[in-house]
Amino acid sequence: MKVSIVVMVVVSHTDSQGSPQTSHDPQQHATVFPTTLSYTDAMRVTMLLDTPHTPHHTAAQWVTGNPHAVVTTHAMPATISALTRVLRAGELADATPITWIPITRHDTSTDWTFSAAALATACGVTSLLPHGPTNPHHTAVLAVDHAMTAAHGWGVWAHLSRELTGTNLPAWRTQPPAHAATALATSIHAARDLLRHADLHVVWDQPTPLTGFHGLGAVNALDGHEDPHTAQDNERFLTELISHYPHTDPQRSLTPTPSAKDLARVEGAGTGGGLTWLLSLSGVRHSHLSPYLANALNAETICASSDLIVAVQPTLDARTIATTPAGIAAQAAAPHAIPVVVVATDIIMGRRERAQHGIAGAYPSTTATYNDTLQRVARTWHEVL
Repeated sequence: MKVSIVVMVVVSHTDSQGSPQTSHDPQQHATVFPTTLSYTDAMRVTMLLDTPHTPHHTAAQWVTGNPHAVVTTHAMPATISALTRVLRAGELADATPITWIPITRHDTSTDWTFSAAALATACGVTSLLPHGPTNPHHTAVLAVDHAMTAAHGWGVWAHLSRELTGTNLPAWRTQPPAHAATALATSIHAARDLLRHADLHVVWDQPTPLTGFHGLGAVNALDGHEDPHTAQDNERFLTELISHYPHTDPQRSLTPTPSAKDLARVEGAGTGGGLTWLLSLSGVRHSHLSPYLANALNAETICASSDLIVAVQPTLDARTIATTPAGIAAQAAAPHAIPVVVVATDIIMGRRERAQHGIAGAYPSTTATYNDTLQRVARTWHEVL
């Protein structure tokens, strides 16, 4: 990066008493010496990658376009299972030990058994009866995948409920919504008594509500995990299930609590096929995964020492941006006023929407290797900076 600074050196004249003279003609009493100071420094580029290519390959394409750049690369995992591998103990506000339990759409009933066992251990449950936590200072974090069907989420909850509380639930949509809601309320009540002693937290990768225009059914249909008719039927069943779910628990305190309908509208409630909503009914809190991920990757530190941050990823859209390189980089770079640019195959965000997320530029790539685009963007931003 070459920077030229023009310095105007002004020498003022004084009278015999040493006082500066004033005049409407500055040329009579001041001499101006324009001086140009130049220095050359390599542009520091940080690349956050979500690509199948090696970091070395991607960095080499940038250096081809800008040989003066010093490039550092950081590969980002793209799935819940992969994300939880980079998260270790201590990602919360203190040094609390954490058990990370990923649940994804690829899980089988065998994986659910593991999840139930891991959850029971983390919560201090040694049998089907609640004995309270064996380690009250232990935190269990359940990381759920947004791309799960309602039947899958219900199946995971039914398994956890049976293993942890001994309560059986009917299979998904085998009973009318009113009957399913009654059975669910019994299951939730038993789980709430068990989990109120545990430090359990749920994290999700997309802010999908349970129902609605951007809800679980719409997301699964859009992503191709369910055909539109099945997704619509599941949405209708969930809506009726929510409406029949008893709002008042006779064995609970008189403290006002959100209704099942209110909790279904909360961001993230539809992740894990609605498992997050079911856990929230049990009193479990949930939030976005991105702060944990940014902290684990030390994103703010690596971004603060850069002149430019480049995010390379397959897709840029508002629904998934928070856990992509672009979202993590923009959040970390904002306090330092460092520009963030994105190179992606598909860009589904307008300029105004990108600006709201702190992205200075987005460049579509016509090839899966990103080669030509990376070289062109490198040349462009070399001239800009």
